[in-house]
Amino acid sequence: MKRPGPRGIVVGALSLGAVGYTLHAAGFGTITPMVERPLLLALLFPLVFLTFPAARRWSERPWSRLIDGFLAALSAAVFLYAALNAEDFLDRTTDPTRLDYVMGGIAVLLVLEGCRRT
Repeated sequence: MKRPGPRGIVVGALSLGAVGYTLHAAGFGTITPMVERPLLLALLFPLVFLTFPAARRWSERPWSRLIDGFLAALSAAVFLYAALNAEDFLDRTTDPTRLDYVMGGIAVLLVLEGCRRT
């Protein structure tokens, strides 16, 4: 059996983390939806960029893997930002900060790219 590389280890860890988190949320359900959903996206969305290459002809190129890794890390950071600032979002719904706009725009672009890849 072939040993998994670093990418395979990260994919496995994210997958197991998502399963554990989902089972915990289903069993105990103590997390508010404003926090629960972005946390699940922070675990699952990087898997899109790590498992689906941008294009088949680029799948074996080293720079393509670097871009995929960057997009995976960026998606985790954007959704973790949303999860960690969920309470603050409720306080400033009518006056979001510039960083909120930037992270929201990046999230939209990442979702569009993720949909394109799948």
